Amino acid sequence: MDGNFLLESARYLGYDREADEGLRSEWAKQLPSGQVVAAVPGEHWKDTAIAMFTLVRQCELKQDWSFFRDLEPNVRKAVEFLIGIRDRAKAGSSTNGKYGLLAPGFADGGIDGVRSEFTNTVWTLAGLKAVSEAAERLGMESLREARKFYDELRAAFVAAARREMVKHPQGFEYLPMLSHEDAAMQDPDPWKRPRPQSAQWASVARDFSRTRFRSKRPSGAGSYSVTSVLYT
Repeated sequence: MDGNFLLESARYLGYDREADEGLRSEWAKQLPSGQVVAAVPGEHWKDTAIAMFTLVRQCELKQDWSFFRDLEPNVRKAVEFLIGIRDRAKAGSSTNGKYGLLAPGFADGGIDGVRSEFTNTVWTLAGLKAVSEAAERLGMESLREARKFYDELRAAFVAAARREMVKHPQGFEYLPMLSHEDAAMQDPDPWKRPRPQSAQWASVARDFSRTRFRSKRPSGAGSYSVTSVLYT
């Protein structure tokens, strides 16, 4: 995620060559499976989606879509990889799989380990939305699967979010980034449970990154409220 904002800042400051090099470097880390690895391989599924989002954002800022066209085969493989991760989860018994979301993964931001969490799905929605809208504007039929997957995943996420919403003592509702069925959420010692703000970076950063559908999401306002209450 940091790389997305660093490249955006570089572009704003006029470092176009450096931003282009950074974008190429990011996609050079794509594995044969289609997964894009930012730091370490594993269940950081969101890194693939963030690479997709960053590609679209950089093309928007540069007002040049040649990179997007050149990397179309890579983007298609990335989408196929994420679909596979969703399908694998649905075939299993995890909470994420039952909801129809991406397989359990690393949330980061205060939540460790591979768990049934929502940060990977949240950022996959952002990447899919950016790619599908760009492909539709450019008439790239080869990427239409991104729109289909986005619609399916978004419907599943909204349904899951409505079931997972929690009411804060101050009266507002928010979506924890970890499923309520996770053992950590049931720890008898409340100080050992994930805090309300744990991993909320994913939802807040995604909403600030131009995706423009937070007002329609059941989790959006709560993400801001919980971070505002706990950090101010």
